[in-house]
Amino acid sequence: MKMKNTLILVAVLLGIVNVYGQKSIQELAELSDKKFEKKVSSGNSAVLVKSFAKNARRKGVDLPDPLVPPLKKVGILSFFTADLSERDSKAIKRGGIYESFLTTDGGKEILQSFHDEALNALKNEFSSQGIMLLTPEEYLTEETLEIYDNFQIETSKMGSAVLASANYLQGQSEKSIVAATGYKVFPAPTVLSGTDPKVISSMADLANQLGVDALLTVQIVTRKEKNEIGLSAIRISLHGPNPVPDDPKVTYGFGKYVSGILIEYAGTEFNPAIPFAYLNKKDKSFESIETQSFDTIIKRYASILLANFKSDYVEK
Repeated sequence: MKMKNTLILVAVLLGIVNVYGQKSIQELAELSDKKFEKKVSSGNSAVLVKSFAKNARRKGVDLPDPLVPPLKKVGILSFFTADLSERDSKAIKRGGIYESFLTTDGGKEILQSFHDEALNALKNEFSSQGIMLLTPEEYLTEETLEIYDNFQIETSKMGSAVLASANYLQGQSEKSIVAATGYKVFPAPTVLSGTDPKVISSMADLANQLGVDALLTVQIVTRKEKNEIGLSAIRISLHGPNPVPDDPKVTYGFGKYVSGILIEYAGTEFNPAIPFAYLNKKDKSFESIETQSFDTIIKRYASILLANFKSDYVEK
């Protein structure tokens, strides 16, 4: 029963019930705002923050109202991809596992194309809201680089089970999960979103140690279908410290105090996947990788993320 419940949770977290598809990245980029926004799932810890703040104020803790998480300097923690690719015929009998098609080099080539399209669009959208968005190269010092390279995100027992189940269902291995140049892979923040208190507290600790207000994680999921590689999911999450301080005289709702929060999450699962890379039928090498207009798409995700931040925390 526990394994069944875990797999159900995995299905929800991976957005299996949230399926959409377009014929191309260009078509997705050209959707009207109304249609595009309907495709984006969102989440945050705003209710938790407001509950914590209410209980703290009852005990005389002086807090501003509204209580807004500081968001002036944001670091991109990771920009990475996970390749689901081909369905293994033998695995179908075991529950439909996907086996990775892309090699590490192939995954990096695709991801770098997405990253190079996305980076300036992300930076510009955050900048338009008065937020400085920085790559690891820009916000890490010699000292914090060592922290970044060696830090391990903590997960709860349930969170670890969910990650293991996700890897099992999706056939993911080390070669199928790669980061863009200059980044390290951190899968837990996007896969578990805000569901694991240990993950969000760990992310808050890392943000503090790295000297940023919050950490942004971007995940691109790909899948091979026939002689095409398709975009299967986009997931972006923003984590940071809880703006409500831990006070021993306060009894917090929702269980014990949590030092971190999921500030915002935005993501979409595409089924069928949206084709963007085309393979040679004989040797399966790339004939073309077409990620043009992805800058428009990621800008719209960032815009939704930041608009939700404003409505969830800033506006009363």
